[in-house]
Amino acid sequence: MKELLNMDADHKKARLITQIVVIGCMLTALLAVSLSFKLSAEHDDRLYVVNRSVALEALSSDVQQNRPAEAKFTLNRFHELFYNIAPDPQSIASNMRKTTYISDESTKMLYDNLREQKFYENLINSNTVQTVDIDSTVVDLRTTPMRGKISFTLRQKRASAESITPILAECEFVDVNRSDNNPNGFLIKGYRILKRGETRENVINQK
Repeated sequence: MKELLNMDADHKKARLITQIVVIGCMLTALLAVSLSFKLSAEHDDRLYVVNRSVALEALSSDVQQNRPAEAKFTLNRFHELFYNIAPDPQSIASNMRKTTYISDESTKMLYDNLREQKFYENLINSNTVQTVDIDSTVVDLRTTPMRGKISFTLRQKRASAESITPILAECEFVDVNRSDNNPNGFLIKGYRILKRGETRENVINQK
């Protein structure tokens, strides 16, 4: 009888140990699954933003907060590509091609109009270098459509003189998918010149 009682006690102890082990395994599995979901969620919140060929890791919340800065960068970058002009047809064509990735047909129409007016031909023939200085960039992504306004100065430098023209322009923004050619995911739409200031001529002294 004593042996039977001992066997029953051993059986209960073994069953208790088995239950503890099973429960421990289940808790471990649940913890592993929970951590896996947490890591997966954190990974989904991470995006890679490309800025001038440099990949930057960012949280999705940070990306949303950074959208105004990305819109400003896109608008500034467009003006650098469109208005920085060397007297080289290949350089002009290359920059214009890059602007098509971040802007709509409104900027293509502006380019075509300037070309028909022989603007680029005159720059090349006179060996004039044009540069742009960004004075201020303002964007408002809370409106529908999203809007941007930019103030900049064009400088055309020739051998004997430099002309300086202040310009004010505005545009709308459209959200698009990010790509290698459009890393910030913005398309400039309806670009237009609002005001062109008086051109000032500075004579360059020849020594």
